[in-house]
Amino acid sequence: MRSNLKVNIDTVELKQGARLVVKIGTAVITNNKSAVCDRIINTLASQISTLQREGFKVIIVSSGAIAAGVHRMGWKQKPKKISHLQAAAAVGQVSLVETYEKEFKKNGLTTAQVLITGEDFSSRKRYLNSRATFETLLNENILVIVNENDTVSTEEIKVGDNDTLAASIATAVQADLFVILTDQKGLFTENPTSSSKAELIQSVDVDDEMLSRVVSKSHSEFGTGGMETKIKAAKIVARLGIDTIIASGFEV
Repeated sequence: MRSNLKVNIDTVELKQGARLVVKIGTAVITNNKSAVCDRIINTLASQISTLQREGFKVIIVSSGAIAAGVHRMGWKQKPKKISHLQAAAAVGQVSLVETYEKEFKKNGLTTAQVLITGEDFSSRKRYLNSRATFETLLNENILVIVNENDTVSTEEIKVGDNDTLAASIATAVQADLFVILTDQKGLFTENPTSSSKAELIQSVDVDDEMLSRVVSKSHSEFGTGGMETKIKAAKIVARLGIDTIIASGFEV
């Protein structure tokens, strides 16, 4: 199957009832700072709620728990020790989900939180149970918010990064579109922060060799991955013929 990376949702035809998995990066909801930005989540909630009311089914995969926890615990920078990262995730997850719940409630939607580990995909029984839970929540028009369970995840059971997690969710629920919201306008031919020659790529096949030449690292202090993990995620969902959009979370 041929699937594309795009930057404009208007170029994708979606039928009513279509399923969208929207991954929101740390740099978007924290506005490149550690504290969760209510204003940005308010804007995202308003527009995602509009999609729900129009008959679309949306699952959010949200980063930001560790960054929010670092801020709430008064730490100056993101720690490296796994126990400290897990502690930050435990503290930050509370404020993150509270903010989402508050903003979506304003728009008349009920939210649900689902925490995932790698075992939920490697174990057939847990995979089927997780998928059944997603199906029930979607059918009840509940706005689902997913994150990796960083509080208990270790290297052996981690999915990896939230781009990969979101792609795994998209394949599990057979999404019609996979959207990655980041602090960049999309995928560029070069690093836009260091090259004036960088051009925004409007659409490209996931198997295009050009992608291996345009990968750049993230500029976020708190996020993980970068364009490399986003391209990898796009290739994962492409196996089911799902298109991916990489776009700015500030211009939705």
